[in-house]
Amino acid sequence: METIKATTNQGDLRLDQLEETISKTGTSFLALGAILGVFHFMGSFAPFQKEANVFTLVYCLFIIYRFIHLSKLKKCITPFELSHHWRQANALSIVNALVNSGIFASIIFFNPDPEQNYYVTLAMIGTLVGGSSLYYYDKKFYRAYSFSNASLPILVFLTEGVQGIILAAISITFYLYINRNVKLQNTFYWKSINNSKFLNQVIEALPTPLSVIDKNLKFVKVNSTLASYNNLDPNDYVGKSLGEYGGFEQSKELILFMEEFLDSPELETNEREVKATVDGKTRYFYFVVSRISNSSNMICISLDLTELKDTQAQLEHQKVMGIEAARMSSIGEMANSMAHEINNPLSIILGKTEQAIRVLGSDKPELSYLNKSLSIISENVKRIANIIHGLRTLSGEIDEGFYDTSVKEVFEQALLLSQERILSSGVQLKIPEVPDFKIHGNPAHLAQVILHVFSNAMEAIKNCDDTWIEVTFKKEESFLDILISDSGQGIPIEISEKIFHPFFSTKGLGQGIGLGLSVSKGIIESHHGEFFVDNTCKNTCFVIRLPEAFEAAA
Repeated sequence: METIKATTNQGDLRLDQLEETISKTGTSFLALGAILGVFHFMGSFAPFQKEANVFTLVYCLFIIYRFIHLSKLKKCITPFELSHHWRQANALSIVNALVNSGIFASIIFFNPDPEQNYYVTLAMIGTLVGGSSLYYYDKKFYRAYSFSNASLPILVFLTEGVQGIILAAISITFYLYINRNVKLQNTFYWKSINNSKFLNQVIEALPTPLSVIDKNLKFVKVNSTLASYNNLDPNDYVGKSLGEYGGFEQSKELILFMEEFLDSPELETNEREVKATVDGKTRYFYFVVSRISNSSNMICISLDLTELKDTQAQLEHQKVMGIEAARMSSIGEMANSMAHEINNPLSIILGKTEQAIRVLGSDKPELSYLNKSLSIISENVKRIANIIHGLRTLSGEIDEGFYDTSVKEVFEQALLLSQERILSSGVQLKIPEVPDFKIHGNPAHLAQVILHVFSNAMEAIKNCDDTWIEVTFKKEESFLDILISDSGQGIPIEISEKIFHPFFSTKGLGQGIGLGLSVSKGIIESHHGEFFVDNTCKNTCFVIRLPEAFEAAA
């Protein structure tokens, strides 16, 4: 819907800004008619009564025509119509001023009573004051109006001797005073209009919904972004209740939020995330509402969080899937090492079984030897069972939860699944006796972290001349530092923090999804510990810091 504007010498004015002036102009017609009645009652027209009657009749008909013209002005529907009728109204105002000027001048000229001059002066000053608001809209027009209204009476005043000169001087001085004041006011008026236009442009440019709401929760103003939610014009919202428009028809949360803010006068601003229904779909908004100074209205800005929340949900889902992929990737990486770990005990079992068969096939079986072989077979079967149990636990098939355990148990599980692979790859594993440090946690999950650090170390140093992995332990008062270093050249400081971010990887494309260290850090933090890179070490060194179990520390 196009905003109706009238073009003036000082700028464009909307119809809604002119409506108050149009209303005041209508009231001024009644005042002018009342002035004529007063002059008739006082006998001001007595010296030229016959001419005055005709003149008054014509003047009243002219006033009626102006009323009709004002009604047309209010019904304009295009900017051209409004500008055209506005110029006509200005012309009629000048004609009216000339008529007033003739009436005042006639009374002064034909009436010998000096008191009549004072009444005419007051009437003339009243018409000048009443029309001063026109200066805001068109100062050139107001000067023409004032000159037309005051010129003839002042000229007659000047011919009436000393008393007339005094009245003329009073009229001119008062006119200059009014002109000066309205000029100053006009500067601030147009400055406020221009500021208003600038603010409106800023509001319209905002990509987020914005509205001004009164204390009855009715819209005073909205921007185009908010109106676009219902494919409406911003003016369609004015006067409508919050919830009736704006797509928030089912948002009890929003209504309650605004009512709470109104009931808390000590709050200047408030904010809240609100769920609302827009076009039958649930959307999420972050609302910020503030009171407008020297007004009972409030300004409300809302940020549509729907797409952000949808994206967050998708990322969370992808993260869960990625973590699962990382877990399965770790299991895949260990598949080769499992072959080594299980192959050795299977070879022993196979060898001892064949020997037992041969012993049993002899004429005099050596039962002691047979018993020893079966014991060895039993030990290796248990070892295989432990390896499989550790693998199932690591894969999440068995989750034993958190319980009081020790770092020794964690390393037993980790070494059970990785030691053979490390040694078979030619990497020297340096590990002292593991301290019996008590912790509260999940050994399988912690073993997964150590396995991942071992795996990363083996990948990083595979092309080094000297390949080794070393584990050291540093016991502090209430925690234990597990330092796992390798023969690599270290991790640059600029990426030592980034490597713990999800999906960050220093490997080539397709060689890693960048979740291993992120998942590992999450596991350690779930145990109230820390996982970080020791940049003071000349080689690559990861530190796992685990707190001591509460009961053990007590």
